[in-house]
Amino acid sequence: YRLPTEAEWEYACRAGTDTDFFWGNSESEWDKYAWHDRNSDDQVHVVGQRSPNPWGLYDMTGNVWEWCSDWYDADYYSFGEQTNPRGPKREYGESRVMRGGAWAYDPVRLRSAARLKLRCSAINTKACSWRKLMSMITALIKLTYQLISHFEFTTKSARCTLPADLDLDQ
Repeated sequence: YRLPTEAEWEYACRAGTDTDFFWGNSESEWDKYAWHDRNSDDQVHVVGQRSPNPWGLYDMTGNVWEWCSDWYDADYYSFGEQTNPRGPKREYGESRVMRGGAWAYDPVRLRSAARLKLRCSAINTKACSWRKLMSMITALIKLTYQLISHFEFTTKSARCTLPADLDLDQ
């Protein structure tokens, strides 16, 4: 497992949209999708209490800022890679990129493109967390193992009986 890059995080947050927020451009929808300084009662909330984005991901905006693997550089996108950027190298600073906004912040920070920098030494803050990603190779190995364990092989054929509760979306 690993942290997402900033580009991966924004791709997942936007969920195929190109508007200010994944739900559109309307600020009137803030409370439906996110915890922020106007509705959070000054605290972090359990994930999944607000509506998900179009891809079914909860709390992509609001609740807590999410760490990305990229080091922060305010000017990176003016000179960095344009396709699948991996972010600047460590020598650009001691701060990581944070995305998503948080319960203690103004809702304008909920925009899909909003970003923040945070020094790694500030990891104990109550407004930050992380969303781990499984590498594609790990996911394929797990899926292959799940499938193979349900095959019966003979010298002339193979038969697969998948149980009803096998979750291929994991």
